[in-house]
Amino acid sequence: MSILQKVRHFWKSHKLHFNIITASLALLIGSNGLIIFYSYFTNRAAVMNFSKDIMSQISEKSIAKSAAYLESARKITVLSQRMITKPEEIDMETNPKLYEYLANVVAEYPHIDSMYAGSERGDLLYVEMINPGRDYFFKNDASKKLPGNIKFIVQTIKRSIAEPIQTYYYLDSNKHILLKETLNKFDYDPRTREWYMNVAQSRKFNWSNIYIFAIYNIPGITASAPLSSGDSNGDGFFGVIGTDLTLGGYSQFLASTQLSPQGLVFIFNGAGEVIAHPDPKKGLLIQGTDIKAQMVQAMDRKEIVKAYDLFAKTKEPLIIFEEQGTEYVGSFTRFPADFPYEWYLCIVAPSDEFVGFINRSYQNNLMMAVTILILSAFFIYYLSRRISKPIVFLSQEIKRLQNFDMSGDLSFTSNVAEIQAIRDAMAALKKSLTSFGKFMPKALVMKLIAKGVDIKLGGKEKELSLFFSDIVSFTSISESMGAEKLALHLSEYLNELSHIIMETGGTIDKYIGDAIMAFWGAPINDPNHTFHACNAALMCQKRLVELNRKWTMEGKPVFLTRIGLHTQSVIVGNIGSEERMNYTVLGDGVNLAARLEGVNKLYGTNIMASGVMYEKLKSKFLFRPVDVVAVKGKNESVIIYELMAQLVGEPALLPSEHTMELATVTAKAFKVYLEQRWDEALGFIESGLKKAPEDTVLILLADRCRNFKANPPGEKWDGSVHLTTK
Repeated sequence: MSILQKVRHFWKSHKLHFNIITASLALLIGSNGLIIFYSYFTNRAAVMNFSKDIMSQISEKSIAKSAAYLESARKITVLSQRMITKPEEIDMETNPKLYEYLANVVAEYPHIDSMYAGSERGDLLYVEMINPGRDYFFKNDASKKLPGNIKFIVQTIKRSIAEPIQTYYYLDSNKHILLKETLNKFDYDPRTREWYMNVAQSRKFNWSNIYIFAIYNIPGITASAPLSSGDSNGDGFFGVIGTDLTLGGYSQFLASTQLSPQGLVFIFNGAGEVIAHPDPKKGLLIQGTDIKAQMVQAMDRKEIVKAYDLFAKTKEPLIIFEEQGTEYVGSFTRFPADFPYEWYLCIVAPSDEFVGFINRSYQNNLMMAVTILILSAFFIYYLSRRISKPIVFLSQEIKRLQNFDMSGDLSFTSNVAEIQAIRDAMAALKKSLTSFGKFMPKALVMKLIAKGVDIKLGGKEKELSLFFSDIVSFTSISESMGAEKLALHLSEYLNELSHIIMETGGTIDKYIGDAIMAFWGAPINDPNHTFHACNAALMCQKRLVELNRKWTMEGKPVFLTRIGLHTQSVIVGNIGSEERMNYTVLGDGVNLAARLEGVNKLYGTNIMASGVMYEKLKSKFLFRPVDVVAVKGKNESVIIYELMAQLVGEPALLPSEHTMELATVTAKAFKVYLEQRWDEALGFIESGLKKAPEDTVLILLADRCRNFKANPPGEKWDGSVHLTTK
């Protein structure tokens, strides 16, 4: 059907109240819709522009602060070069102005962790201010903390004397020396550190890579500049002055810059490594003397990872996206070109936290407009329903009847004569269908109606898969139970198995006392009917195990069931008379399926299948050969197989290792049995009986082998056994 035909069909077949509602609401919806959509897109554009402006301002401000954070350290380092003009001035005692100056600097700029100067002779003067967040101990007694009135630590190393020494001075807030301790054994040499070597080589100001500070084992960077007694070209170089910045300071700075409870500001580099995070534990991690950077893509917040991935693909500085139903705005800004590192500042936050008030205002306006529209539509709808309700009700009842659902109530009356006449006709039709359902299974009738099959006498030949089941010793069970309890117990059994059969596409032909007759492949075509029949048989046995366990706990008798399966072309259709008919199957294959169910008793099996089914499904199901039989009423012999498990599909139907071994050994024994190699067959059988000593199939086969070994059957023997019972 073309699109145009579908449109025409809609306008010809739409509901009555649709005409009423459409005519009444067309103008109302059209005018309000235009206003709502115009408002939506206008506000949406305003929201996006506002988000971009806010993120841009925040990024610029944060970048400026971050750049200033390093720029101040650079300027201080460069200016401090002038404080030292010769190597002898790198000394605590002979040049107290130097350490006082450095102490003033670290006290004035909290983001500076320490300042120091080292010489080519290996001398060092190092000054730091006590950080309240660290613990400090004496060097000669690591178990003893420094007194609380210590505010500065000055460390000196003298390698230019005969016996190098390392001295620590502990100063109060007025820079007066309170304590002092000396170490004669130490390893630290400023000339071997990156901050010194880079400047010594280039004779220029230098930013170090991120590295581990030797004293406190924390990550940071160093701004360092050359010390020279000569001109600006570096002649007369004698040392380096450095300023340390810890990345912990960056974490504190970022934590103070957080925009919202759900937002995040952090810094990463061109390799996607997190350089600084508001939570220091999520930034650079120290492993011994090495630094391990967390990758942005490994962060524990999905919206951050998604924002980074989008930025990596598009290189767009501002990204708007959704994650788990929440809209986010992501801003990515690279630090200026003159910044010493390829760093990026990333800001990710829910857009509602920036423009929530605009969204809420828009939503309130939208809700008000929608409320007015709904109230108006409700009134019109109510009127239209009052007019069309009886006809709509009758159309719903017709749909129920199409599904063979007789639960509807047609007891209403109408003042409109035409509607009352339709109601009476439908009531008569429902009564007729209800009677019809007593002659055919409801599920089958639904299939026939759905397929549009005419309910008339006749049939056609078609290949189907046939199913017969019967409860073991049902007569004995029925004698031990009252009629009502037996009926309820049997109904539960039949309901459970019938449900499985119908769920797999089968059709229930009839119930014969406790027996079930079913088939697959009609009235609806099923190219996999053989598979579905075997699958249903296994599922029935599996469900019976569960039911029997429950019934045992309830004190009810268990039902053990035997099943016969066969596939063959049979006659299927409506068989009977004009007054009463059944949708059933007829033919020789039906009889064989029924007899296969019966031979289970002889071999102690649960599901017996014909050789036809085995050939069709041997790659998908586990079978084992049982015997070559000519069942009662049949002259030709057939190999029959026990269906044991499913090789692919539902795990609960897959074979156990024991089942696989039993099937394998039976197949081997059966093969050599047909070849009259009795000793070999007995060898296989005995190995199988060791693991399954009560297996009736192997026991019977063993008895046959011993009998034929003593009384050979002759060359014309084909292995067949003629059964005299069903």
